Amino acid sequence: MPIFIYAAFVALCFSAPLYAQYPDHPIRIVVPFPPGNAPDLQARLVGEKITAELKQPVIVENRPGGNTVIGAQVVAQAKPDGYTLYMTTSQHLTLPSLIKDLAFDPVRDFVPVTTLSASELSITVRSEVAVNSYADFVRWAKDKPGALTYGSGGIGSPGHLTCAAVADRAGLSVRHIPYKGVTDAMAATLGGTVDFTCSAAANLLVQIKAGKLKAIVTTGERRHPALPNTPTFREADAAGMVLTSWSILLAPRGTPVPVLERLNAVVTGMIRTPEYVKFTDRIGSAPAPRSLAEVAELFVSEEKLVRDIIRKSGIQPE
Repeated sequence: MPIFIYAAFVALCFSAPLYAQYPDHPIRIVVPFPPGNAPDLQARLVGEKITAELKQPVIVENRPGGNTVIGAQVVAQAKPDGYTLYMTTSQHLTLPSLIKDLAFDPVRDFVPVTTLSASELSITVRSEVAVNSYADFVRWAKDKPGALTYGSGGIGSPGHLTCAAVADRAGLSVRHIPYKGVTDAMAATLGGTVDFTCSAAANLLVQIKAGKLKAIVTTGERRHPALPNTPTFREADAAGMVLTSWSILLAPRGTPVPVLERLNAVVTGMIRTPEYVKFTDRIGSAPAPRSLAEVAELFVSEEKLVRDIIRKSGIQPE
C-alpha cells in the first residue's frame, strides 16, 4: 500500500471516533445582523434543534456592522471544527464585488451547510401610478430614460441587484437610491420620493393588500401564493431570471465532511417540520432545505449570477 494512502487510512481510522463524538462542547452561531430579524430568529431555532438532538448548548452571537463583514470575518478566521457556524443571507455573495480589500474570501473561506428559507422579490409601484403590468412598467421607464428612480435596502442588497438585473434585461435607464433598509425604501416609495422599489415580496404584502402599492412582477420560480395575479419575471419575459433572497448556514472552509453531514441532517430535519413551515409563513418566505451537494451547487451558481449582475450594472466596490 502506498505510504500516502496508508497515512490517509490511519488518519481516517483515528479521526472517525472524534467525529462520532461531535459535538462534545458548546457551539456558537454568529449572525451578522442585530437580534430580532429573520436570520437571527432562524439561528435561534437551529440552536434549539441542535441542543435537542445533539445535546450541546448553542450560543447565538450577534456581530452586526460593516455590511456583514464583521461577522463574516469572525467565522472565516475560526477553527474549522464545527463549533463556529454562520447564519447569513444571499447578501454574503455580493461582498467580493462591493467591498475592496476584504481580509477573507466569501466563497473560498466558507462551506455551506444548507439553506433554510427563500423569498422571491417583487418590483412594486404606488397604487396611483398608471402601471399595471410588466409591459406597462417597461414602457413607463423607456418613456422617461434616466428619470425614474428606485429605492432598495442598500448597495448590493437583493432588491438592488434584482432591479439592476431587470433593468439590464429590458434595456432600461433607471437610477438607484440606496436606503439603510427595506423599510426606509418602502416608505420612500409610498411617499413618492422614489418611483418604485424592489424587495422580498413578504416585506411589501401589507402595503399591497392595503391597496397602497402594486406588485408588477415577482422573481420566483412560481407565482407568490399571496400574489396569484402577479406574473413572475420569467412569465413576463421568456429570458427573465429566477432571483431569490435566501438564508443560509455556513461553516469555515475545512470543516470535516462528517461534521457537515451531521449538521445538515439535523437542520434539514428541522426545516421540514410543520412548526418551521409555520415560521416561514409568518416571515413570508418558504422552507428551502438542501443537501450538501445541492447547497454547494447553489453557492457557486448564485455567486456567478450575482457577479454578472454587478458587472453589467457597473456597481463599483467601495
